[in-house]
Amino acid sequence: ITIIKNTIPDAYQDFTFSGNIPGYPGSFILDDDATLTHPSAVPNSLVFAAVTNGSYTITETGSIIGYTTTVACIDPSGGTTTSGVTANISVSNGENVVCTFTNTSNTVCTPNTWTQKADFGGGTRVGAVGFSIGNKGYMGTGLLNQDFWEYNPVIDAWIQKVNFGGGDRSWAVGFSIGNKGYIGTGLTNGAYSSDFWEYNPSANMWTQKANYSGGMNERAVGFSIGNKGYVGTGAINNYYQDFYEYDPVMNIWAQKANFGGGARAGAVGFSIGNKGYIGTGWNGGMQYQDFWEYDPVMNIWAQKANFAGGTRNGAVGFSINSKGYIGTGYSNVLNSPVADFWEYDPTTNLWAQKANFGGGPRHNATGFSLGGKGYIGTGANNVNYQDFYEYCP
Repeated sequence: ITIIKNTIPDAYQDFTFSGNIPGYPGSFILDDDATLTHPSAVPNSLVFAAVTNGSYTITETGSIIGYTTTVACIDPSGGTTTSGVTANISVSNGENVVCTFTNTSNTVCTPNTWTQKADFGGGTRVGAVGFSIGNKGYMGTGLLNQDFWEYNPVIDAWIQKVNFGGGDRSWAVGFSIGNKGYIGTGLTNGAYSSDFWEYNPSANMWTQKANYSGGMNERAVGFSIGNKGYVGTGAINNYYQDFYEYDPVMNIWAQKANFGGGARAGAVGFSIGNKGYIGTGWNGGMQYQDFWEYDPVMNIWAQKANFAGGTRNGAVGFSINSKGYIGTGYSNVLNSPVADFWEYDPTTNLWAQKANFGGGPRHNATGFSLGGKGYIGTGANNVNYQDFYEYCP
């Protein structure tokens, strides 16, 4: 018997199953996120080998809001039937019965559009951090706050979690590695910090980790590639171009090749597959639009096509599946915040302009990707914002 999970579109959502096949666990979990940027270790199929002739049932348990479930089975002998979310499987000698449980999102979106969602639960702010873990998004800190919030895209709701363990913070870095989140560095209570903290969403708990080896810093860039984290650039009095790798298993930092574009702060960073990217930013006297790719295996930087939206700092950047995105920020050329939004294709090394950010011009907003969509919220343009928008690529 082979059970396959198919999610339309691919998503980080886990689905639970129950079964009555002797010699195997009575419950198991499958998901369908292999094409996404950070796929989980949960498989999308399970094979029950050497099953004796007989009748068995496999049921998808628990109703997931926002999905419609269908079940289809291929049975060479024709004895298998389906009912609702249950496969009634009849196994005959020498055959393999394959059942596919397809979950189709009821919220399939219109490509290249922005949709306003529930306002960020913590109120207005700038300089916050954001990342995603599994099928939830997280935002917190900023404007010397330490609150931390979880976003559920299925029900479009924010839930407050335990405060960030490092205290009040602005201009920190944040990213996720596997099923944990990380926040560190930034401005805290009038002083700069190099501390670094790990968030466990299952326990709703923060644990302090090894301080960032680059020292006290603010407005740096952070992202993850595979099972490692990366932090670099930033500023305190001087501007930095150093770059470090964090190993969460060993809880150690290792210095890597300096960022290829030179010292700066207020840049954006994200990863696509097994490569990292940093671009834009400023050094106090000059804004940048250059864009660089980092290869962690070779430990080298390679310059790519300049960001097509022009020079800026305080923008938002993230990846969705195999593409990168940069938008909003402050343009010294225009002397104002901007709302444009651009997509980067690493295969062709080309930028394509997309629909402007739905919330209008702003700088120092916060963004992340989740379940094949992008999210941007908060930020400032004369006033501080708490609105929050979803982008469908």
